[in-house]
Amino acid sequence: MPMVYMDNLALNLQKRQGAFPFPEPTVPEDQIKDERAEILAIVGTLYGVAATAVLLRLWVRIRLIKAFGLDDWLMCIAMLLCTATLICIVRMSFYGLGRHVEILLYHPDWWAPLAIWRYLYAIFVILAYSFIKLSIGVFLLRLTKGTKYTRWIQGIQVFLVLFTIGSVLAIILQCKPVAAAYDFTLMEHAKCYPIDTFVKIGVFNSAINIATDLLFATLPIPILWNLQVSVRTRIGLVSVLSLGYFAAATAIYKTPIQYHFFEEPDQTGKSAWYYVWQIVEMDVGILAACLPTLKPLFTRTVDMARKYASSRSGTSGASSRSRRPTGQSANNVFGLGLGSHYSAHVQPGDRANKAGRKHHSVYGHWDPMTRDCESDEFPLQEGKGTPAEQSNSIVRTREVLVE
Repeated sequence: MPMVYMDNLALNLQKRQGAFPFPEPTVPEDQIKDERAEILAIVGTLYGVAATAVLLRLWVRIRLIKAFGLDDWLMCIAMLLCTATLICIVRMSFYGLGRHVEILLYHPDWWAPLAIWRYLYAIFVILAYSFIKLSIGVFLLRLTKGTKYTRWIQGIQVFLVLFTIGSVLAIILQCKPVAAAYDFTLMEHAKCYPIDTFVKIGVFNSAINIATDLLFATLPIPILWNLQVSVRTRIGLVSVLSLGYFAAATAIYKTPIQYHFFEEPDQTGKSAWYYVWQIVEMDVGILAACLPTLKPLFTRTVDMARKYASSRSGTSGASSRSRRPTGQSANNVFGLGLGSHYSAHVQPGDRANKAGRKHHSVYGHWDPMTRDCESDEFPLQEGKGTPAEQSNSIVRTREVLVE
């Protein structure tokens, strides 16, 4: 039966057992199942959402709070790698991904480019996962500075770097010569480690990804709960960062698929959905890393809506004085504006300004019922001078305009 022969051919090629003659197709080409539209629609939509989140993050960090950090650079690299994986998926779809493997009987010349793009995709997706986690780790280090969690996160970061290097080398050096990993014409005389070893390496990678997803989703809970912010703010931040649990759940779901990946004869059809789940895990990780940084944008949007509503109703603002409590706050650590009801400015005429200290703006929330004040404040001389000098550079008394 030609179809069975084709399935065996696909499996033999996957197992690096050399090239085989192609049988004649048994199904008209236009009747072969085609799921490319569904696959590209899903991965394209997820990519669009993730890319939008990253662009908004960059706008907030560069234009609103003017504090572009290492975690932002790492996220930019992760987004570039995410773009590379999308390009690989699109190119693979040109060469049969999303259609039953029998489509390659009509286009046997597709085997080579399909293998090359899949080889590149495997490298890019590993790097993308790691840079997302490294960005989240650097982000969390802001919260844990000077606490017992700092060493834990730093240790995880070092492990991720070493693990990523090892994983990428395992993909690149799977065959000798290296090109035999994607050039089937070289497989007959190449030396590649067994497919069972390849599967075990992949499953081990998934286990590490699941563990790190769970760690980075869980660590913020005890950290945030000790910060001097309202319970509502804590719950909101924990909920956003807990998207990492969804990424971990996705990784758990796709691990059995990965384990049986090479047992599936339809490598370009049924197995194509494995790539979709990888993209889901990656893009959800990007969302989990970016959403907490978008709070100043939400704050500005709500403020503009309130101003518009006030102008429509003819209400006017009032002035009051507010003193910010000392101590660590989520706003200061995250670089987030957590409220939406006031904007505060240190006036040029303040005594602190006359003494030569810098002034800055903050955004925050004023609760008229509880008289609780939350605001966003950034170090003015971060990394310069002694801690006492840095503390003295922050003006704690300012005029607050309540609208």
